[in-house]
Amino acid sequence: MGAATDLLELVSVELGHTDALDWFVASCLSEGGIWDRPRASDGITALRVFERARDSLRVAGQIWTIDQSIHVFWLELVREHGSDRFRWVLYFDAIEPTARRARDALHNYEGPEEAEWRAKLVGDATVQDDKLTLVPGSTRVEVAEPERD
Repeated sequence: MGAATDLLELVSVELGHTDALDWFVASCLSEGGIWDRPRASDGITALRVFERARDSLRVAGQIWTIDQSIHVFWLELVREHGSDRFRWVLYFDAIEPTARRARDALHNYEGPEEAEWRAKLVGDATVQDDKLTLVPGSTRVEVAEPERD
């Protein structure tokens, strides 16, 4: 087995270059049954980076759906034992009393434990063809609340 792939090379957090991150978040949501398909995303438009290293990533962001609704997410990725396998946790849609607070949730918290979320998903990812991909069957939804309009 060769050297483990550098997470810094797999996932860009520079706005305008977040395709890999966008695809990963959307894939997690799709695999967890929150979204119908990964292509439901219309891109990431804001990010706060809390940790970015070769072996870990902690970010909060805003992701748009193709129906033009905006959602806040929090993603944590951590490498397992020096391998090309990662554990991930994705928190999705902070529950807020108003639409404005929900929109601003990206800037209201310093950690996912400070908010209530409509969904918390966990799973494993691995590197295939220089891309971070979900391990089939590893995604679990630990918390899910239906969206309220």
